[in-house]
Amino acid sequence: MTQIVVEFYARKKSLWGEERLERKIVKTGKSTIEEAYDVAVANGHNPNKNIRWWSEPM
Repeated sequence: MTQIVVEFYARKKSLWGEERLERKIVKTGKSTIEEAYDVAVANGHNPNKNIRWWSEPM
């Protein structure tokens, strides 16, 4: 069985209020891109930005 892994950049605020981009790689545990995309959005992915995904064994 395989799962979709997503990679994206999410905005994160520092302690001083500065925004910066943080690289996130999330193992979603989902088998379709649509389900994995929903997990990425829930983890801070901006739908207007780039996202990469690939599959790997669970």
